[in-house]
Amino acid sequence: MRIDADVNVFGSAPPPGAFHVTGLGTQFDESSPYLHDYQIMPRYIEDIDLINSTLEPFISSWIVTPNPTSSSSIFQTNVALTNVQVQDITGRTVGFCQHLGDRRNWLIDLSALSPGQYWIRAFGMTGETMTFPLIRVE
Repeated sequence: MRIDADVNVFGSAPPPGAFHVTGLGTQFDESSPYLHDYQIMPRYIEDIDLINSTLEPFISSWIVTPNPTSSSSIFQTNVALTNVQVQDITGRTVGFCQHLGDRRNWLIDLSALSPGQYWIRAFGMTGETMTFPLIRVE
């Protein structure tokens, strides 16, 4: 990142933590083939946004096994879920999963689906969602 002396960001204190920046992309590479020395130049102090919070995933521990699968997999998580769906690569719901008692273990049956990549979408008890990849093979 480069701060030009002609903008109002120049001379200001650096951000105290993580931040997002908006600016103009420039290059300072003076020799062919011009493959490096890229920089971003914010124009205003408003182009620097501090990040003051992050979202923690509501599922901190999960496993899908086997993955890839030729028919079905088991999805295990550390939290109870309300619903688990199978989605194709366009986001269309193509199947639902069956919980195996405690809503932390789910059977994912892909046997009726064509080989390819699918997404497992898990829904938490208070509306949170997370998505995980799953591959169906022959």
